[in-house]
Amino acid sequence: SMFLHLVYCCTVHVYGIINYFCCVTKVELTVSCENLLDKDVGSKSDPLCVLLMNTTGAQWFEVGRTERVKNCLSPKFAKKFSIDYYFEVVQKMKFAVYDIDNKTVDLGDDDFLGEFECTLGQVLIDRYLEHMHFMCVLFLQ
Repeated sequence: SMFLHLVYCCTVHVYGIINYFCCVTKVELTVSCENLLDKDVGSKSDPLCVLLMNTTGAQWFEVGRTERVKNCLSPKFAKKFSIDYYFEVVQKMKFAVYDIDNKTVDLGDDDFLGEFECTLGQVLIDRYLEHMHFMCVLFLQ
């Protein structure tokens, strides 16, 4: 099978102050995408972003989903992800983007547009910056 590579910009906004006494802080993330693949015929994709996390190395769990943005290849999702950041834990994150064309909750029947993996620590490397920009590659099916 053939994989196409699509580069888009995933913008993550970070708000929060590290609490050095308990090494935990609340982080708020917003996501936007540019130049997503158009999987719809006669219209544009209707993207939704799912945030998955992995702290044990064994299994990913779903943290939340953004709203679906209709007919848009460069969505700026309004829904924010609120996450507890633990300084001593490697918190892997996976942002997966799907083209939603039905009302079912199951993503198995939706078109997968791509994903991006990083750690929450990478996002917070410079906590004084309000905007962190990640260039990431989507592996498309």
